[in-house]
Amino acid sequence: MFLDSRHLRLVAEVARSQSVTRAADRLHVTQSAVSHQLREIEDKLGAPLFLRSGRRMLPTPAGLLLVRTADKVLDEISGAEAAVGQLARRGGGEFRVCTQCHTGYHWLPPLLEDVRRAFPEFEVRIAVEHTMHPLAALLDGKLDLAIVNRVPRDKRFQVRPLFRDEQAVIVHPSHPFAAKDHVTPRDLAGERLLLYSSSLDDSFAVREVLRPAGVEPRSVSFVQLTEAIIEMIKAQLGVTVLPTWSIAPALQAGVVKAVRITPAGVYRQWSAVTLAAAAPSIFVEHFLSVLQKQAPALPARGATSSARRPAARAAHGRPESTRPSPRPLTAAPLRPAR
Repeated sequence: MFLDSRHLRLVAEVARSQSVTRAADRLHVTQSAVSHQLREIEDKLGAPLFLRSGRRMLPTPAGLLLVRTADKVLDEISGAEAAVGQLARRGGGEFRVCTQCHTGYHWLPPLLEDVRRAFPEFEVRIAVEHTMHPLAALLDGKLDLAIVNRVPRDKRFQVRPLFRDEQAVIVHPSHPFAAKDHVTPRDLAGERLLLYSSSLDDSFAVREVLRPAGVEPRSVSFVQLTEAIIEMIKAQLGVTVLPTWSIAPALQAGVVKAVRITPAGVYRQWSAVTLAAAAPSIFVEHFLSVLQKQAPALPARGATSSARRPAARAAHGRPESTRPSPRPLTAAPLRPAR
């Protein structure tokens, strides 16, 4: 390719001024340099670009075609330069983010309004297509920030803890688990598990609950739709493990029950991951602060009360004690029956 932006700028300037001399002045070069470069361009293209009419330089049809192209290309270059300059001065542009679990999209979109108000020059795009492999997308430059529940051990990443949510066993109200304070991993392994994942290795319940206890699930169905899982539990076709906030309406309606896993509960840590080589950004810091302060509060609202088990409390003959609200960085936990 012979033509570059310098050639296009020269041709456009000669056409605009209709004079080699004036074009040379505007380009801050000598008249002979403009004449020499113009002849070189014409020789390379094999066509005259200008006709001399007295002291005027008039573009030929080939010249007009090149001038129109120059106007488009130079406008694009000018716009790109301005955009890059704005990025350098203030930041801005498209910011791509995704979560490692589809349930995260329940609470992520509502938080973006705060970010948009504070940084209107940024367009935050939720890149759902990278949900299954967010870290690979980061390394490939297809993502700017990933919200994950599996912390990578890789020096190429910078990891920021965000918050925790509690994972509980979700069962039909008549299921034997519903009357218990908690279940064990071995109890869970004996049930038909409805997993919100595409494989056993991708399942939090299998990877972080069952396998550390040395057990594998007896029967598994992979169902990557929360509503479908709830309907299957209502039909007593199995049990699942989900964060309690993700099914708060079903818990509040009493159509399913949440049971803690082990007396202490099982929690999932969410973290924000960016490339370690990325430059510090006020926008990213604000985005992370919004996630830390608000993300747990949105999904956790109402989850605690919905997880109580009236039958278990009645059996003990006394109401459950109240506990203070959870700290901002931790999603509301289940309260065991007393």
